[in-house]
Order: sequence, then C-alpha cells, then structure tokens
Amino acid sequence: MKKKRILFLLSRFLDGGIDSVLVEYLTYMASQPQCEVTLAIGMNYDKLEVYSHRIPSNVRIVHLVNSSLLTKWRKKKLYSPIPFYIKAFDEALLNPIRRYIISRKIAQLAEQSDVIVDFDCCSHSFVKRINKPKIGYFHFSIKQVLQENERKRQRMQQTIECYNKFVIISYAMLEEAKDLFPSLQNRFEMIYNGINFHELSQKAMEVTENTLSDIPYILTISRLEESQKDVSTLLQAYALLRSKYNQKLPLVIIGKGKSEQQ
Repeated sequence: MKKKRILFLLSRFLDGGIDSVLVEYLTYMASQPQCEVTLAIGMNYDKLEVYSHRIPSNVRIVHLVNSSLLTKWRKKKLYSPIPFYIKAFDEALLNPIRRYIISRKIAQLAEQSDVIVDFDCCSHSFVKRINKPKIGYFHFSIKQVLQENERKRQRMQQTIECYNKFVIISYAMLEEAKDLFPSLQNRFEMIYNGINFHELSQKAMEVTENTLSDIPYILTISRLEESQKDVSTLLQAYALLRSKYNQKLPLVIIGKGKSEQQ
C-alpha cells in the first residue's frame, strides 16, 4: 500500500492553542499506517518549542529557517517590544531573506508530498502556485479579523483562493465565512478542534501541590496579547463582578506574552 504523504505547514511552533491542536492532528495522523507525515516549521524557536516532546517520533520535523541571525529578533519580539530601528532592519533586510529560504524549501517539500495542510494559513503566498491539493486552516473569526474593512476582505478572499479547501473551526464562524464570501462557500469545511478527552480526564485526576486547588477561584489561561486576547476586558468584568455583585472569588490569570507588563 502506497502511503499518503502529508505535509503540515506552521509558521512558528510555540505554546499556543493552534500549536496544541496541531499536536493532536499529528498524533492521530502519525498513528495511521497509510500516512507519512512531515511538519515544516517556518522558523526554529529552539527552547520556545515547548510541545516538541509531544510530537510522535515518526513525524519528520523540518525547520525552514535555522539561522540564529535570521530568527533572533523574531524571538525577542514575542515577549517584549523591540526598538523601531531594529524592527525596520528585520523587516527590510532579514525578512526577504527568510521568505526566499522558506519559499524554496516549501517548494522542495511539496515535491515530496501528496497533500499540503497550511495549519495557520501563513504560507498562502508560498503555496498558491504549487500544483498539489492544499488545505488551509483558519482558527479565528473572519468577521472579527476583517472588522468590515474592504481591503482586508479582498486580501482574505485572495488567501482563501490559494487553497482547495478552507477549514473553519465552528459553525458560527462557518456562517460568517459563507456570508462574507458567498462565491467561495464550496471551499469551506467545518472541523472542530481535536481534544484528547482521555488525556484530559487523566490530568484532571492528578494531585497537585498548588494551594489554589483548595479554594474556589476563577481561572483564565491565554497568551497575554491584547490585540487578540483582550485580557483588559476580562479585568473590567472582574472588577464589576466584585463591586456590583459582591463576588469575592479570586481571579487567576495564567499566561505570558508581550502585553504582560501593560
């Protein structure tokens, strides 16, 4: 039996929700004897790739950009602002080099693959001319991303047109997509994010030394980045909960990101 060669693309492999969902996909696909799986990661983030140990050993991992010179400022930008002149240097001089390397290596990997899955839709400009079945995954509300901006809508349509199928992760988001792009609705597919309920149940039963487990509390876990996660609105809601409704449960925020000090 000839194996189906599946190439997953991801711009960066960190500790976010997209990354953890991808691990579930890779784990399942790698367990299928008819599949041969490759994960191509845009840039090598070294120790920041905290989920690496969860990727099955039979998944081939390729970092498209390995040079520390080409990744240094992108790593630093994750968790703290960088000076404007460095940002300009990185965008003007280093980014074209990164894009050339990524484009060339994706083309090479595509030649060895039967299907391409762009798991964060960041490689559309690299895959649009590749004549292989291509699947794009979009993990956000398209309506929220576009914010009724017509230029953004046109660019998003061009992005969607790069793929044979465009996966949305909820029915509400699927309806948004069909409403915004009626001519492309045959490309849309809805697939919920995968969850390993067995592993989740096992971890829920584990004993922890954290004293918070002894009292009720409100918990949020997210990347601390205001542009997407909007933790400030949560804090405002929590303040209202305490002042107006006299609710005294502690609020615990677990996360890190470039908005942490704001």
